[in-house]
Amino acid sequence: MRPPRARRPASPHGRRVRGATRASFMGPIVTALALSVLVGVAVAGAAACGGSSGSPDASPSATSSPTSIAGPTPVPTPQITSGRPPAGAVAVVRQYWTLLSARGYDAAFALTTGSHLVNAGTQPKEFESARYLRPNRRVLPKPSGEATVVFGSWVYIVPSANSPFGTDPRRWLMFAWVVHMSDGSWRLVSVGTSP
Repeated sequence: MRPPRARRPASPHGRRVRGATRASFMGPIVTALALSVLVGVAVAGAAACGGSSGSPDASPSATSSPTSIAGPTPVPTPQITSGRPPAGAVAVVRQYWTLLSARGYDAAFALTTGSHLVNAGTQPKEFESARYLRPNRRVLPKPSGEATVVFGSWVYIVPSANSPFGTDPRRWLMFAWVVHMSDGSWRLVSVGTSP
C-alpha cells in the first residue's frame, strides 16, 4: 500500500505549482509580512520612548511632567439628569468618605480628578470622622461643569475644632460632582455642602 501523496501548494489562480514558481508567488507574501512586523516594532519602540528629539537629555523624565502621564480621561457626556445615581458613582463617593475618615488621604484623593480640594467637606482636618450613610434617591437635574452626574449623599460627620461643620456631630447632606472616565471608572470632581 502506498502512502497518500502530499498536496503541493496552489497558486493564487488555483493551479498547483512547482519549485521556483512556488517561491515566486510566496515571496511577496513573506516580504509583506516581514515589513509589517518591522513597522509594528518601530512604531511600538517610538511610542515606548515617547519620541526622541535627538538630544542626549531628552529622556521621558526630563521632558515630561508627572501630570502628562496618559491615563483615563473624563467623559462627562451624556450627563445623567434623572433617576437614581449610578452604582459606580455611589461606590466611589462611599469609598472616598470611608478613606478620608480612616485618614487614607492619598488613596481618597486618588479617587478624584484633583480639582476638588478647595471645596467644603474635603479638607481632612475639618472633621474627626465621617461615615457614609446613603445616597439621595434622585440626581440633580442639571449637572454643571465637567460632571456626568451630581447627587447628594448623607454623611454623618464628627467635626474637629474650628470646623465649618460646627461643633456637634450630625448628618450632613454632602453633594458630589462625579464624572465618568474613559476607562469606565468614576471619579469625584468636587464635593460640597450645596449644589
